[in-house]
Amino acid sequence: MAITADRKSFYKIGELSKYLGVEPSVIRYWESLFTDIRPEVTGTNRKLYTRNDLEMLAVIRYLVKEAQFSIEGAKQRIADLKHSGELSELKVELVEYRASIEKTVGSLAALSQL
Repeated sequence: MAITADRKSFYKIGELSKYLGVEPSVIRYWESLFTDIRPEVTGTNRKLYTRNDLEMLAVIRYLVKEAQFSIEGAKQRIADLKHSGELSELKVELVEYRASIEKTVGSLAALSQL
């Protein structure tokens, strides 16, 4: 079953984990290193992530996992993208790209079961 990022106000860490294909501990680690990820904390200490957090995590995931940047390199690249004004465009592209991949994988899985 494909995991897609619905347009919601808030996401739980498990939803982000499935969507991004990384463990919750990785998300927590990135959260501790990248100040742009700022989940809201509920009265019961549950973290809720915004769409902006999801998009930033998608950028970080791409830079670290796919483009093979170090954490420091990813921080610098994000700073460069912010400075050039390209960050917001990239965030949306990566989230939409990931969603289209998941949809395709889900379709292929359904076809293979025929």
